[in-house]
Amino acid sequence: MSGIEGPGPAGAPVPVPARRPMRRRDAEFFVTDGEAPAAGGVAAAAPSAAGMVALQEVDGATDRAAGRHGRRILAALAGLQRSLLGGVGTAATVAELQDLLASLPESSDPALQFALQAVALRARVELARLAMAADRPSL
Repeated sequence: MSGIEGPGPAGAPVPVPARRPMRRRDAEFFVTDGEAPAAGGVAAAAPSAAGMVALQEVDGATDRAAGRHGRRILAALAGLQRSLLGGVGTAATVAELQDLLASLPESSDPALQFALQAVALRARVELARLAMAADRPSL
């Protein structure tokens, strides 16, 4: 019995599938604490599980910070739009956008990095449009 055959009574024994024996090739790459790797094995080059988790946490924290930064740029763009539509001054919003663009973070996630670059490009376009409008004489 190796699969689920239906509901059974509570507390019924659960069959455990048989384990396959470890082959010699598998043993070359399996190292426990305190053992030296077998000749030809790559266990010494493999990162530890704790190291992998730590790297994921750093990448995750970096990506979360990059995502927050991108959302702040989008919020500043929305504020700029509201300022332009309301006819109020935009100097503070422009300065905020310039500061956010000057400190654009890097992300380890290629999709997030692409989104950050696209948002930053949009912000740069809006800043360039404002600069051109300021240089143009009003009619």
